[in-house]
Amino acid sequence: MCSIFQCIEKHQKKSKESATISFSLSLELKDITVRIVHPGGREELYRYAIPASYVMRKYPGMFITTPEVFKRPHRSVLSAEDELSPGNKYYLISPFNIRRLTRKYLQRKKQTLPKIKEASSGSEEVADSNEDFSTDSVGSAKNFYYSKCSLETPKAEKKKRPFVPPIQKPRVWKEDWEPSLNSIEEISP
Repeated sequence: MCSIFQCIEKHQKKSKESATISFSLSLELKDITVRIVHPGGREELYRYAIPASYVMRKYPGMFITTPEVFKRPHRSVLSAEDELSPGNKYYLISPFNIRRLTRKYLQRKKQTLPKIKEASSGSEEVADSNEDFSTDSVGSAKNFYYSKCSLETPKAEKKKRPFVPPIQKPRVWKEDWEPSLNSIEEISP
């Protein structure tokens, strides 16, 4: 019995050591690899700097963005000519989510500009309309990454209709059945 427990303890020690090694390795990889985060949280790692066009060709219809996309969505979308450098993290985001982030950013900007103008109405200072709201976050990654099921088909809202029972057809009873075929007379030679 004692030997069984010793084997289990040795196995647990080895698994703890391998867990710390893999954790430290993942920390080192963050500094030397290009990390691309997919919808759903899956990460893709590249050893060397790669052009954004490579990833765009690999995942058509998706945008590559910097992590600032949740604070400044209009400035964080990368073009095909940009270089993805090691040590940085990039997100793959659908055009729908980019539009949604931009819309939220503009709404927040419209809400804060009147407050700034009201506060400065007594003084001579005027708020700059091109002010950057980088301290305010429009959203977070968990709000814009969904499971594949929810990304496949967006469901439109349906209005609830009252229940209307189907029109019932009158039943035909077996007693009322009559053959519809004509009888045939056979002629014998």
